[in-house]
Amino acid sequence: MTQMWHLVPTLATKDLRLLYRDRVALFFVVGVPIVYGLFFGAISGSFRSGDARLKIAIVDEDRSEWSQRLIKILKEEYPKIRWRTGWDRAKALDAVRRGNVVAAIVLPKGFGDRAGIFFQEAPELQLAIDPSRGAESGFVRGILMEGMGKLAGQRMRDRQSMKRSLEDSIRAIESSSEMSLPARTALVAALRSFEKFFDELPEDAGGLEVSKDEGESQGPEFEFARIETLELTRQSKTDALGTPLSNVRTAWDISFPQATIWGILGCATTFAVSLVRERRQGSLVRLQVAPIRPATIVGGKALACFVAVVAVIAMMLVLGTALGMRPRRPELLLPGILATAFCFTGIMACVATIGRSEEAVSGAAWGANIVMAMFGGGMMPLAFLPSWMQIIGYVSPVRWAILVLEGAIWRDFSWSEAAVPLAVLSGVGLIALVLGSTILRLQLSGKR
Repeated sequence: MTQMWHLVPTLATKDLRLLYRDRVALFFVVGVPIVYGLFFGAISGSFRSGDARLKIAIVDEDRSEWSQRLIKILKEEYPKIRWRTGWDRAKALDAVRRGNVVAAIVLPKGFGDRAGIFFQEAPELQLAIDPSRGAESGFVRGILMEGMGKLAGQRMRDRQSMKRSLEDSIRAIESSSEMSLPARTALVAALRSFEKFFDELPEDAGGLEVSKDEGESQGPEFEFARIETLELTRQSKTDALGTPLSNVRTAWDISFPQATIWGILGCATTFAVSLVRERRQGSLVRLQVAPIRPATIVGGKALACFVAVVAVIAMMLVLGTALGMRPRRPELLLPGILATAFCFTGIMACVATIGRSEEAVSGAAWGANIVMAMFGGGMMPLAFLPSWMQIIGYVSPVRWAILVLEGAIWRDFSWSEAAVPLAVLSGVGLIALVLGSTILRLQLSGKR
């Protein structure tokens, strides 16, 4: 038995040589992911954000009437967006870093005191965006400013609120020591006139109503809000801030995991088909006559597939580094690569037992690959998928493979955060490998 296991590297070497000689298969394993990665990197961020099923968190630190009104406006105007409210700042920013939400909007304390009041300094909003969602950044800023415009209209129609704000501004100007007496007198007089104007308005006055066309051609403009971009950080268990997460350096940071996935799927399919081909051509029968146990045969095929997958990922990693990719957690790359390679090696062994012809196995393999990639984020970002597709994506190994690679490259995963995708990939690989080996042994023994 021990002597037979020594044959596994020999069988693996044989399969790798056959792959190298098959130039068409080698192109799909090596060339396609490179082309895909470059193409996806070039168009990354060009998707239409308005069609996305986005998840956005809103943190209300002000807890005022006007901060709640803004949240209500955003929910009513954009009901398709899945808004997350009730979170604190740390939870929302961590959700952005993990990729669970696209953006986090923070309404800091004091927001309601100045929101929608044109004669005061514009309130400050804080915004954190997932670095991989560059296209959505402009979309989120746009809907936020639109919501602030509608909030300003509501506030102008709220006579009592405006009068209170005017009185507060007048008192602040009168007590100011930074302005000269003539300037204070002039400003107070102007605000008193505006206050009198509000008193004389009829009850059904519409307040501030500015159409898009009118706003572009006439009337004074004022800033609804100032948006500050928050830099994402990772907190340790002691709540001390760690090193800030830098923005994605190149589009390759985003396209590398997706491109690598297609090379991995190509490897798994190629080796699954080769196993069926050897069975049809009688190679497996000759190996059994040798005699070599079915487990050794599967072990050799699995080892060859594992080595090929690791080689493809390594090649893509070198190419990505040359294009500017710099993994933030390089120590997580090795276990991520090994777990991913092991997972899809097991899937290869299982898929190879589906049919008895090369056409059947190839069709079934690529059909399963496309479904896994479609639901797992290998074709387009998960944010653009309907919610039911995102839920199904949790059972796709592609999703976990992309997640663990992103965690090492730019999401700045900790070891505990990487533990879940690593465990899922390893578990799926082990189950699939055992199942495939068992089925193949029964097929070769004539029991199935």
